Amino acid sequence: MSTDKLEPSCPGCRGANLCLGTIGGNPAVTFRPDTARFFSLNYPIRGFVCLDCGLVGYHMEAGWLQKLRAKQG
Repeated sequence: MSTDKLEPSCPGCRGANLCLGTIGGNPAVTFRPDTARFFSLNYPIRGFVCLDCGLVGYHMEAGWLQKLRAKQG
């Protein structure tokens, strides 16, 4: 697993066995801020599942998160 994509432990059980992937969506799940204009960028969201406890969650990669922070600031 890439270290810049996800914390190394599960937020639920603190286990280290995380598996990245996509959760639904076609072609991918995206995030769109409420303040976005019509032609604004949608931000891709990655999914993960903890292989220790089964927790499923979402994650935005660091590069996309930086772009979103810049737009909001």
